[in-house]
Amino acid sequence: MKPTGRGRGVSRGRGRGRAVPFAHHYEAQGLLQRGGAVSGGTLEPRLPRRAAVETGGGLDFAAVVGGATVGAHIDAFEEYNLLVGESDGGAALPQREFDSLKRKAHKVLESGRIFVTWRNLSMGMDCVNVGPHSRCFCGHSYKAHAWWENKSKKPRCRCKGCACPSFSYLPGRGAQHARCSCKHLPEDHRSARGLPAKCSKCACKCFAPAARCACGAPYGDHATIVETVHDRRAAGRSTEPLWDERSETHAVAGGLTSFASLAPGVDRAALHPSLALPRPTASRRPTARRRRAGRAGAAGAARSRAVAGGPRPGLRGLH
Repeated sequence: MKPTGRGRGVSRGRGRGRAVPFAHHYEAQGLLQRGGAVSGGTLEPRLPRRAAVETGGGLDFAAVVGGATVGAHIDAFEEYNLLVGESDGGAALPQREFDSLKRKAHKVLESGRIFVTWRNLSMGMDCVNVGPHSRCFCGHSYKAHAWWENKSKKPRCRCKGCACPSFSYLPGRGAQHARCSCKHLPEDHRSARGLPAKCSKCACKCFAPAARCACGAPYGDHATIVETVHDRRAAGRSTEPLWDERSETHAVAGGLTSFASLAPGVDRAALHPSLALPRPTASRRPTARRRRAGRAGAAGAARSRAVAGGPRPGLRGLH
């Protein structure tokens, strides 16, 4: 879904219905589940209304409900969800605060957003491109962090009560995340600042999962890297835009640049080394280490074909 709203917190999405403030849309997020409609700023149950927006088992995005089309409601909710995440604590932000957040997103797109990756430091491979839904060790998603910090390059957590100083990627698959080799969960190793620490349930002194990344290296060989577009260009890394990057929601894309960037680093390197590794320049010839990384990418692709679509080995983070 690509939000197309512009201006003061309005949305003109599917069906291009009448533009209304976002807070109005946010109160309507349960419209289809409850069969209700928005009236006067409150959600009023109207069960017959549900039939009016469903056609042949699908949704009629052009149907007008609560002063806007169903498509406009969905677009506005998606826009809010990506820019705010869970940092609002479950209560919709006031309109002026959401407008301020959209202005920040617009400025970030003009000056250049930050790229966040989980990198194998020895190979130089970006094993995971962090996306809006990627999880930080503090327990909150990337979209709930300060994704506009392209000067300090420290996207702190915005959730109330969380002291996380900067996003730190936690590898996982969906809602399941890597456990420490002591068998305890990441939250058992979480410090008051949301950082990895000694275990609170045993004598384990650090968070060290036994599972390895798809690149074959352990968790400790990786680090979360935050870079500006200028940093990546200087290092010869990909800075391709995410589509046209005109929507404010692209400011929270993290390390994503294309559909291919959703794949693990070894698979992207097998497609083309520049998708996961620095591009070689005239002044920097490919080193033996980078050549080995390219071969590791090819080996990873071979393993994926061998399992014929089954579960992939290692830590595969979903974005």
